[in-house]
Amino acid sequence: MTTLPEGWTESAPGRLAINTDPERGGIIDCQILNPSSWFIVFMNDDIGLIKNLPSREAAFAAHAEAIAEWEASL
Repeated sequence: MTTLPEGWTESAPGRLAINTDPERGGIIDCQILNPSSWFIVFMNDDIGLIKNLPSREAAFAAHAEAIAEWEASL
């Protein structure tokens, strides 16, 4: 992924990404001991942790899907 979704910044290209929006934001990063396993920590407490994603791209897709599901439940 060369272009981040709107509202996201990254620590370095292809590494940890963060969006500080309190409802739709989160942190996307890989595990230190297993850099091929990505996870998402949401800023919104109504959405749980998602882990063991195979790539950064999969993490962004899972983030978008979880946010869409949360918004649909409102």
